[in-house]
Amino acid sequence: MKKLIILILVCTPFMLSAQVLTKKDLKDRSYGAKKLKKAPREIYINSFYIDYQTYKAVSASAASGFNKSTASIAVGMISELSPEDFQQITDKAYARAEKKLKEAGFRIVPAEEAKDIDMFKKLDMIKGGTNITGTSVNTIPSNKSFFYKPSTLDNSPKLSKQLGDIPVFELAIQVNFVELMRDNIGTGSTSVKGKVDLTFFPSISRVVWSNGGIMGAAKTMVIFDSKGRPIEIPGVIKSQKLKEYANAKGKTDYITGTKYNVKEKIEVSHPVNIDRDLYIKQVDTYINAYVDILVDEFLEYAVK
Repeated sequence: MKKLIILILVCTPFMLSAQVLTKKDLKDRSYGAKKLKKAPREIYINSFYIDYQTYKAVSASAASGFNKSTASIAVGMISELSPEDFQQITDKAYARAEKKLKEAGFRIVPAEEAKDIDMFKKLDMIKGGTNITGTSVNTIPSNKSFFYKPSTLDNSPKLSKQLGDIPVFELAIQVNFVELMRDNIGTGSTSVKGKVDLTFFPSISRVVWSNGGIMGAAKTMVIFDSKGRPIEIPGVIKSQKLKEYANAKGKTDYITGTKYNVKEKIEVSHPVNIDRDLYIKQVDTYINAYVDILVDEFLEYAVK
């Protein structure tokens, strides 16, 4: 059995929140930061990456004997937003961070200058810009270069040391409009659930300084996180919970004694309408506020 349910969430001009992101909304996990006043007035930006989710789908299946159930949800963004719009948000956030650092007297070491250190010799240099996938728009600042690191190991302290013991800045943010998850219930039954809500999650946001440390250890780090949960960006999408349930338990005709196998399949599509101008305004505001907190905190220790 197959059914299609369409839910359109129209973005109406409901009241925008006047509250701006502050340090109180974040967790400060910095250590050794007071020593930054002794750091060289150079900094290397190792990553500045923002990924904007545009589509997500998830399905779950369960079986009981020959009976099987499948529940699926696909959620897509419907908007006049263009790849250039996403790129512009990223470029503005990077320019804001760069301007603050330069005005405070820091020279930003370019990737072209750092390419000969041991850590980068075997890595590919990637140019800034937009990469469109089936589920998101990935962006790094235009006209900037970074080194692609396939390893998941944390080599930032080692990188700081190889660059001449200078601070290393790293930022990676995921902007999502929906979260989906599987929710298997029991034998023959399954469901998928989720929530439509515009949020961002900083997976990396820190400044690392080896400060003479050995064995790849950093003695100094300015680091913030979102207390392990996404940060809501209000005023763009009305929050909406989603859930689809499928049950495929077998049936028996007790008159004839015949047993029937059941296969139930639920497929649901949820297009989410998003106003382009509201999205740009609010995402831009919250990303910039977050970047300001990280950079200002670093400069508070390093300069003031």
